[in-house]
Amino acid sequence: MIENTLIEILSKNNSQKFRFVLKQKNERLATTFDLLLNKSPSDKPELFQLLFKKSYHPNKDYLLRNVLRDLNNEIRLFVAQEALLSVLAKDDALSTYWFLKSLIQRKAFDQFDAEWRKAWRKAETKSDFKLIVELVRLRFEFIVYEKKVDLDYFMRMEWLFAAALEANYLNYLELEFDLKRNLIFTKDYISRKQKEFKTHSAETVFEMELVVQPPFFAFYDYLFQSYSVKGTDKIGVLTNALDLLPEILKQRPKLVTYEVTLRAMIGLEYYLLRDFEQANQFNRSALDQLRKHKQYFAKNASYNFHGMIFNQISNLINLDKYEEAISLFWEFERDFDKDCHFWFRINWMVCMAYVFTGNYKKAYELMSLDLTHCAKFDEHTLRLVYIIICYHQDNLNLAISETDALRKAIKNDRTSFLHYRDLIGLFMKYFNRVAGRPDDKRRLKAIATLKADAEALSGEYLLFKKWLLQRVD
Repeated sequence: MIENTLIEILSKNNSQKFRFVLKQKNERLATTFDLLLNKSPSDKPELFQLLFKKSYHPNKDYLLRNVLRDLNNEIRLFVAQEALLSVLAKDDALSTYWFLKSLIQRKAFDQFDAEWRKAWRKAETKSDFKLIVELVRLRFEFIVYEKKVDLDYFMRMEWLFAAALEANYLNYLELEFDLKRNLIFTKDYISRKQKEFKTHSAETVFEMELVVQPPFFAFYDYLFQSYSVKGTDKIGVLTNALDLLPEILKQRPKLVTYEVTLRAMIGLEYYLLRDFEQANQFNRSALDQLRKHKQYFAKNASYNFHGMIFNQISNLINLDKYEEAISLFWEFERDFDKDCHFWFRINWMVCMAYVFTGNYKKAYELMSLDLTHCAKFDEHTLRLVYIIICYHQDNLNLAISETDALRKAIKNDRTSFLHYRDLIGLFMKYFNRVAGRPDDKRRLKAIATLKADAEALSGEYLLFKKWLLQRVD
């Protein structure tokens, strides 16, 4: 007798449909299914003989076990898909969600936008708070896919996230009410039955252990607090959360991503405080955890560590650890979507690392030239990197003409950072009054003025400030 198969759970109609699906996927599994369904083989040896055309031997039993396991997996998948289709046919909210998600995956952005707006109005009308939360998540995913990250995007998302937060709270209240009502009903039923049969005793009352233990409340409270504080206060709150993490992971191993994110968040805060050494310590620790759990992160595409890589590369460059920054970039280079905004930002950052090491040829080879999906800030910055490379390749005239073209582009573009013009002005001053000029009083005066102006540049332009100061020192 052959046991441990799931064929019995299939109805007659299911069996016919499953056989058709299986036939398209795997001929051997389809044959196995037919044989077991018709109950023609009475035992393992007979089934083995029919499938493999040779006599059964216990040493070869694993072959049959593998086939039966694969068949069971196919049955599980088929039954789950049938159940899901049945739910989707009845659950309008769920089918709407998956339809919209498929539009994003197919990059049908215009259709998504139109269908999303319909779904949003419908969810608001029905006060479907759960769907509203999911629709906000989809909208966020849509904008990331569409790669339109600008001020308008953040203003829209601010409103949507506020709406989602309110909807999430209302959805929680509805769920809490539902669960409490069911708990009261259950307790009432137990109480009545115990009185009816006179079986009330301590042994018959089940105590439910609280699933969420106190450390979880404190852990998430620290995470929540971290969004409302900055600097050393934020570092303190995140450190408290990090201290609780080992205990948390004993009960919730899937929260292993916090091994990386908490350290990276602390590292970022130290970076913003310009404590690059401390930032380096925490970023390296975060990277060690990322490498340790890389297989887990590979299976969870929703976790995005690009920002952490960018922060550490930036931090290493500020520590003059250019070779280490370049090495880190190439370690994770394949993980980046070449269209994402992080790619362009890391790209020009690493190009500058190559510039500081004197490898101008490699900087030029690496530099992104296709700026189709590039944000304006990064586009201007990449053009500035190109200007620096031209200068180092002894092409001062091209560097000057490109700087002038960039100055005009920024002047005509109202969406650009206005203070970027100051930086371009300093480059023009350097190329026209210092570079290639004789070492006379006018040049020395220009150097002194340029040095003072460069020192006054804001933190956003640290790399270019460093480059300018190196030129005039």
